Amino acid sequence: MPEPTEPTAAARRFENAYFADGLAQHRLVVKRCTACEHAQFPALPRCPACGSWELRDDEIRTSGDVYSWIRINREELVTDDAADLLPLVVVTVDLDDGVRLFGRYAPGGTPAIGERVAGTFVERRGATDLVFERAAR
Repeated sequence: MPEPTEPTAAARRFENAYFADGLAQHRLVVKRCTACEHAQFPALPRCPACGSWELRDDEIRTSGDVYSWIRINREELVTDDAADLLPLVVVTVDLDDGVRLFGRYAPGGTPAIGERVAGTFVERRGATDLVFERAAR
């Protein structure tokens, strides 16, 4: 039997193209099961909640609560194209529509666990990033 192989970079880009395409249009898009309405990100071939193969693209809100965060200060810990963002604060956000997502936190800020945040779309080097910032409760 042949050895299993990792998906190629091109295959991974194709599988997640819906997400990148959504960001480019200033929309946050995840996969949602048509059978049980479970939202998932990143996309899997089947719904992890009910096993259905029927998934659809679904635009969700960018608001949620900070689950965790980390500040990166050392240049050797980021790629060359992110060095200008240091110190880089990355948050994990429990979004209101049921998925947990990583993203940058607004420059110069320090988040708090449980803090209410909302994402904004920021153009950077030919791509669109989702950047979270403090929001009113």
